[in-house]
Amino acid sequence: MDGDYSALVTITNTSDQAARYRASINYTGGKYNFNIRDIAAGETVIFDLKKIRDEQIQDKDGNTIPLTVTAGQFRWSLIGGDSVRLIGRNEEISLSQGISSSFSCPVCCPDSFSFLDISPSFSSGPVGGTALLAVDGFLLDCYHTTLGPYDWSVSQWWIEDTNVLSLTMVSTGTAQMSCLVAGESDFFGTTTEVYYNNDGMDCYQNVSDFNSDGGTGEVRPLITVSTTSFNPTSVRLPPGDNDSVGSVSISASPGSAEGLQQGDFAVVEIIKNTTGGNFGYTPDTQTQNVGLSLGDSVAPQFTVQVNAGTSVGVYSFTIRVSDIRRPDGGGGSTSILTMVTLMPTQGGMPANLTVTN
Repeated sequence: MDGDYSALVTITNTSDQAARYRASINYTGGKYNFNIRDIAAGETVIFDLKKIRDEQIQDKDGNTIPLTVTAGQFRWSLIGGDSVRLIGRNEEISLSQGISSSFSCPVCCPDSFSFLDISPSFSSGPVGGTALLAVDGFLLDCYHTTLGPYDWSVSQWWIEDTNVLSLTMVSTGTAQMSCLVAGESDFFGTTTEVYYNNDGMDCYQNVSDFNSDGGTGEVRPLITVSTTSFNPTSVRLPPGDNDSVGSVSISASPGSAEGLQQGDFAVVEIIKNTTGGNFGYTPDTQTQNVGLSLGDSVAPQFTVQVNAGTSVGVYSFTIRVSDIRRPDGGGGSTSILTMVTLMPTQGGMPANLTVTN
């Protein structure tokens, strides 16, 4: 593709059935990969290689062909069986040199499916939440070069514990893990694909199931804390009505053997975010232990009293969950905060209380 040389590659589906194909451009120092595409019966697809290079059009992985590249190899293959016939040709033209040529080159066998990959291998989400997984397929050409990743699909899922999670394809290349109840479950995906054997003369098509490596999904108990609210939202300096009740709602996911259990409780505290002011609290420790209602919610409260000497103004407070604990059976308790998902992650959201004369 030097000077005024152009290169147009065409792939034509000569059959009466739709097909899928893969194409790439190999050049010294790199490779340019197209997405796997469908090609309708009778359709011709045209690749203007010089335009792809000169306009720096990105491939499926975001790569471009360097402007210094003047030669390479265009490679394509049927995907998923060889019952459909495609014809690929390259036409090169140079007006200055008076050259016009059209040719194609045979290869051994179509690409074989090599393996299925699902990532990440470990995913975590809260009860009622979801997590997305990437599903990639890899191919092997007849020169034993691994190609990919390509967006792929899973036709069947194996899930160790279907009570804990479920898995579905949401688009080619993306699966969704739905988090049902707290716990862990291993899983893998299966796709049925074509691969080829070559005896040196002929290609032999085979069909087999390909399983991904195993993955693990973790579903964590969910504790949700509402934004702090005050009633009333405005208080007066003494001797006026100088107290307000602050509250939040704490919701807990249902209990399970590997999740929350009866007796688990939240350590709830009230903190003042604004400097200055003199306030009293009930309870006066500014903290309380609140038993969780599994599958339901509780609404702990703190009474805030404004004392003399406080300046008129707006003060910010947050009622938040600082810990989740489980009784240890010996009169004490242990923190289980690391095994739950707390939303918001800081344990609560602030609210304003206005102090007036």
